[in-house]
Amino acid sequence: MSVTVQGTEQALEPRIGRSVSLDHAAELLGVSRRTIYNRIREGRLLTVRTLGAAEMVFVAPLGHPLLEREMIAPGDLASHPLISFGRETHFGQLLDQAFESAGERRQIGLQVTMSLVAACYVQRGMGVALVDSFALNAGLTGLGWRPFRPTVRLPVTMMSQANHLLSRHANGLVSAIEKVVQAWTRSLGARTMSAKAKTRR
Repeated sequence: MSVTVQGTEQALEPRIGRSVSLDHAAELLGVSRRTIYNRIREGRLLTVRTLGAAEMVFVAPLGHPLLEREMIAPGDLASHPLISFGRETHFGQLLDQAFESAGERRQIGLQVTMSLVAACYVQRGMGVALVDSFALNAGLTGLGWRPFRPTVRLPVTMMSQANHLLSRHANGLVSAIEKVVQAWTRSLGARTMSAKAKTRR
């Protein structure tokens, strides 16, 4: 049997769950094995399954000079109106870490809470943005994109109570979502290589 505790991954990675044994969970949380078992029965522990990941990408109107670059770094954005997440949000904190690792401070021109909203503002010519890569699949026209470095990954996770077994149908749905997310991640990698090739021409 396994339960989930919270662990810190690399500097630019969000906090995600990891599965451990009952004995290891008890050691990590500083409680007895029986306490862990009781917390599972009471529904106080969660199982977290990582289905895949997105990553932050740069988006701008077609023809924008930054789209001539192979990839975008924090320093490239200093003189451009940036549509971005507030500093108090999870995505905003991850981006702040990325900018700080490059010796830059993120300047927010227009604050948003959703990647799709940011991309729509970019489409209207209100600035450039850093959004999660799933926003590229929204069908918005007139936009170009480039990879953002340092990489900021955004795991797609599913949480459920550790004492609750998913039904066969629910497991089937989760597996289908996992395949779609992983296929999109592979597709993004291929599109990144294609974008770099076009830039070199």
